[in-house]
Amino acid sequence: MPQTKSRKKSLQRARLRTSLNRRRKRLAHDAVRSALDAARAGDEQELDAAVRKAQQALDRACQKGPYHGNAAARKKARMMARIGRLRGQAS
Repeated sequence: MPQTKSRKKSLQRARLRTSLNRRRKRLAHDAVRSALDAARAGDEQELDAAVRKAQQALDRACQKGPYHGNAAARKKARMMARIGRLRGQAS
């Protein structure tokens, strides 16, 4: 455990940052999952909204810390590729 006042504050800040990053990652993951579910269901309007929300969540996670920019771009590209494959199967 930290002894000095500054180390205690640093630990508290790190715990807060960790919880915020976990939340942002979870939101991005859930948004991608809902977009893939919408693609499986075949609902085009819901899919468009879900994809937009997923991309925004990934961009926010990239901007705020938990994901590197290239990692967010990779996740978006893979999501869109999977959606394309799912749309091809449904057609």
